[in-house]
Amino acid sequence: MDMMVGSGTATGTVAGGGSGPLPFSASYFGTDTALRLGAQLPWEHVSLAAGSGVGGALWYSSGVQVGQGSASQVLSRPDDIVGGWYVPMWSSLTIKPSCNWGVQTLASYDVRPSDVGASSLAFAIGLLWQPSDACSEPAGVNVTP
Repeated sequence: MDMMVGSGTATGTVAGGGSGPLPFSASYFGTDTALRLGAQLPWEHVSLAAGSGVGGALWYSSGVQVGQGSASQVLSRPDDIVGGWYVPMWSSLTIKPSCNWGVQTLASYDVRPSDVGASSLAFAIGLLWQPSDACSEPAGVNVTP
């Protein structure tokens, strides 16, 4: 399961109103959660995995400002909250040379069935820490009568 929380700003231009393009700026806050299912092919310290799943996102924009000076207007609409769902198609490569530590790369193409043009590709790399009791115990079999 993945969870992402983010925020940021966006700037650009908008056209309309007959006065030509106007500059705009806005701030955003959002959250995204995905449940990923798949299969893993392990080989010694390396494993490949791939699969699919389902995800959802909810983004909120505030203080959208259009124009400058007397043309400046702050837009506050009830549709400032935007949500959607998607199907992540993903693959990963994990290298774990130590019992508890490793590195993982992930490539994901998020297909948005309700808006295919908004489908997106993402790459990630991260450090893994997966503690295991098996790492602190000596190898072998303990038989007690």
